[in-house]
Amino acid sequence: MAIVNIEHLKNLKRGDSKAFNMIFNAYWDKLFRAAFYRVENYDQAQDIVQEVFIKLWDCRSDLNITEENIEYYLLKSVKHRVISYYRSSQVAESVLEASLKDFNEAFEGNMNVQFEVVEKYVQTQLMQLPPNMRVAYQMRDDEHSITEIASHLNLAEQTVKNHLYEAKTRLRAAVKSEFLTDQIAMLFVAIILLTKN
Repeated sequence: MAIVNIEHLKNLKRGDSKAFNMIFNAYWDKLFRAAFYRVENYDQAQDIVQEVFIKLWDCRSDLNITEENIEYYLLKSVKHRVISYYRSSQVAESVLEASLKDFNEAFEGNMNVQFEVVEKYVQTQLMQLPPNMRVAYQMRDDEHSITEIASHLNLAEQTVKNHLYEAKTRLRAAVKSEFLTDQIAMLFVAIILLTKN
């Protein structure tokens, strides 16, 4: 991956399309992986990353980023776009319409209190995962690649992938068993992990 330096950022702020293309090519793959991991939809992940870069270009003259924090800035932008995607009316309709009755029954009363209960339960279940599985899941949520996680844990990449799949499966099953239907459980786990600090 090409290194983005302060000159590239200065040129971007001046409207240099070559600097923009260089940043685009340097970060596209990592941003796409981050988006796809969260939405599990190829086309939607592409749209999210394109929106991030469109915003980068549109707001270029007002940017206050450095070569040290540009990757963090772009990944946070992806995260915010993903949250917006899950909150969009289309997704809400497609995911929740079939489960509205169950949702209302499960969350009679104070919605904020109930959500906090579910969030705490998910974090408790996360801490009960086997150590390597938990670390792999937490590192992946912090935008580390499969290769980076495998190197850190001294595991094969396929083993890391298996850990990540099993962690998501266990968390979803735990929430479903304790509170909800499977469809709503998936949504709650996604939202909790997307919006956690």
